[in-house]
Amino acid sequence: MKNYPENIEKNTTKTGLKKEKPSKKAIIISMAYTFSLFLAVIICNVCDYAISKSLTWSLITLISIFFAWIISFPMTLLGKKGIKISLVFTSIFILPFLYGLSYLTKTEAVFRLGAMVCVIGLIFLWMSYCLYLYFKNRKLFSMGIILLSLIIFGIMINYYLSKKLETEIFNIWDILSGLLIFAAAIIMFVLDYIKLKGKTDGK
Repeated sequence: MKNYPENIEKNTTKTGLKKEKPSKKAIIISMAYTFSLFLAVIICNVCDYAISKSLTWSLITLISIFFAWIISFPMTLLGKKGIKISLVFTSIFILPFLYGLSYLTKTEAVFRLGAMVCVIGLIFLWMSYCLYLYFKNRKLFSMGIILLSLIIFGIMINYYLSKKLETEIFNIWDILSGLLIFAAAIIMFVLDYIKLKGKTDGK
C-alpha cells in the first residue's frame, strides 16, 4: 500500500493520462507574444482616437488580433499538443469574428459569403487533423491525402462563390494551382512508398 501513489504515477505516465506542463521557455514566449499583441492593440486604439476622436478602424484591428491570439496561443504554449485546442477555438470563434467584421465594415457579404467558406474550411482542417493522427507513422502518406483533399475542397469553395457572385468556377490560376498541388501529392505518395519499401527491405 505504501507504493500505491508511485504505482498510480507510473500507470498514468504509461497510459498518457498524466498531463504534461508547458516548459518555462514556452510560458515566457507565450507571455511575450501576448504582451506584444496587447501592446499593438493599445497603440492602434491610441492612434485611432488621436486622429478621429473615436474608435473606428482600430476596432477591426482589435477583434482581428483577439481572434489571431485565441487560436494561436494554445500552440504557442503547448506546441503540437495545442493544435486540437486551437482547432476547437477556431471552430467556436470564426463565425462571431466574421459577424464582427461584417458589422464593423458594414458589409453583409463578409459574413454572408464567408460563413459557408469557413464551414467548408473547418471541415477540411478537422479532416486533415484526423488523418494526421490516424496515419501518425506515415506522415508523407497523410500529407498526400490532405493535398488531394485540398483540391476537392477548393473546388467546392469555388463552386459556391461562383454561384453567389455569378462568376466562372475556374480560371487559369485555379487550374495551375490545382495541378501543382496534385503534383505535390503524387510526390508525397512516391516518397512514402520509397520510405515504406526501404523499411520492408531492411527487415
